[in-house]
Amino acid sequence: MTQYIPVFFLSSFLFSFQFAYVLKEVNFYALTGFLVFLSAVFLKPSLLFKKPFQAVSKVNFTFLLFALYIAISVLWSPSPYVKYQKAFFWILFTVPCFYLAQKIDFEKFTKSIFALVTLTVIGTCVQMHWTKNIAFVLGNNYLVAGQTFGLGIIVSLFYFSKSSIFPVITGASLALMLFTGGRGPLVSLTAALIILVFTQRGKLDLSKKNLLLLSLSFVGTFCFCYFLSSVVTPLTINRLFEALTPLQDGAIQERFLYYHTAFETFLKNPIFGCGLGGWPYLTGLGDKQWHPHNLFLELASETGAFGLLLLGIFGVFYINSFENFKKFIFHPLFGLLLFACLNAMKSGDINDNILVWVTLGLLKNVNKKPDDVFF
Repeated sequence: MTQYIPVFFLSSFLFSFQFAYVLKEVNFYALTGFLVFLSAVFLKPSLLFKKPFQAVSKVNFTFLLFALYIAISVLWSPSPYVKYQKAFFWILFTVPCFYLAQKIDFEKFTKSIFALVTLTVIGTCVQMHWTKNIAFVLGNNYLVAGQTFGLGIIVSLFYFSKSSIFPVITGASLALMLFTGGRGPLVSLTAALIILVFTQRGKLDLSKKNLLLLSLSFVGTFCFCYFLSSVVTPLTINRLFEALTPLQDGAIQERFLYYHTAFETFLKNPIFGCGLGGWPYLTGLGDKQWHPHNLFLELASETGAFGLLLLGIFGVFYINSFENFKKFIFHPLFGLLLFACLNAMKSGDINDNILVWVTLGLLKNVNKKPDDVFF
């Protein structure tokens, strides 16, 4: 039973943003994050060292260097306060998730994720019934909700053959995504699903029965939300049409502005960046938890070329750690990684996009080379 403890802690932490406003009396993010940290330290003490003091994993070592550099960048950040908060969350919560994800059972993790997604789907339908609105799912924004439903859909695909509940939840999640307003997660999910269907077509049980259940669930949930909300066009679809005229879309224009200022900040501080949390402060947004809505531009502006170099070295060792790169591409988790990375290109910071680091951790021990160590 103890093997489920780190799995539960990690999956709960991933959903802590989604349930943050439901559990107002408890700081769910801090609580579950701290439990992840304890799991990484005490339940799996040899995450960095394969054999303590004998061999160090190249991937884990280079990621540790990358993580420490990000934390150290607070020394030259102009941010008075947020830089410490961001570094604290990065070191205490996000980084341990990468290491802990390497040691947990993938199937137990996905089942735990599915249970939490199911809870979110039920809660969202109840919310729609009482409030006639799900633009803020369970009190949280559409980007968090979109990632929750997208994660559930990708995870569910691989269990269609085991139970009828999986295609039902998949159809319901897809319908709810059309009403929450998150076009970015929907586009990211579509791209990930196209890749998954192509690479996993022999492993997915897309039988007529499952496709029928998925379709019925989708139509039923869509009609339920449509008639309760009394909208002419579901919010996400409406926002997708707005994106066809980007010059008139305020959200797109705001992102272009963020991308431009982030790149300018990088050009002014090309080597080491402006330091963790420095971008919003230097661009006049104030000392607050904000980001350029693009993970790489955030790293470029705040950690500079040196930070990107460390990330690149980590990436090279990471890819090289697979004995057969084709098996990495065709692994079910690759679709989840693609979904997480595409989401990271349009929203969230290094901590918000924790799904990227968790998925990298889960994938790390897939068909790895036996010599992936520094001696």
